[in-house]
Amino acid sequence: MTVIIPTIVKYLICDYTIKGANLIAKENLVKKISGRTFTVVKEFTDIQEARNFIEGTDYFIQYVFKEIEPNESVH
Repeated sequence: MTVIIPTIVKYLICDYTIKGANLIAKENLVKKISGRTFTVVKEFTDIQEARNFIEGTDYFIQYVFKEIEPNESVH
């Protein structure tokens, strides 16, 4: 068994257009989710700096991982 440990390249601080935990009807759920767009506000290479930046905001951290080259031993 092969274990792949991902390598984090950077952390993106993101914001999205629709905020809040509103209760919505099931038929509107797909429309609401598909209407969300994410905007990158800032990039960091240090997780602690990224965490400090988002403290007290509605921003979230998106992890960007190094892409693994396909090879026969992994796939």
